[in-house]
Amino acid sequence: LEPIGVTYGLPTLTEEDGPVAKEVMAEGRTITLEYDGFYVVSTYVPNSGEKLQRLSFRTEVWDAKVLEYLSQLQAKKPVVWTGDLNV
Repeated sequence: LEPIGVTYGLPTLTEEDGPVAKEVMAEGRTITLEYDGFYVVSTYVPNSGEKLQRLSFRTEVWDAKVLEYLSQLQAKKPVVWTGDLNV
């Protein structure tokens, strides 16, 4: 089953979201496959780090940007979200 489209990265996350966002964007954490009837989004969610140095980025920026992106996709067709979600 071949996807009709592939998107790399999290389109709602930009360098304007801060230095950690720029770092995370370079790490290739999200791949979206589009099929006729649904999307599959695979994500490696940033962890907070041993000393929780990324905690505020994760809770204040990343989570909101992922929700925004998944909501945009869901408005078009169903979404299957999978990956290492670091919950």
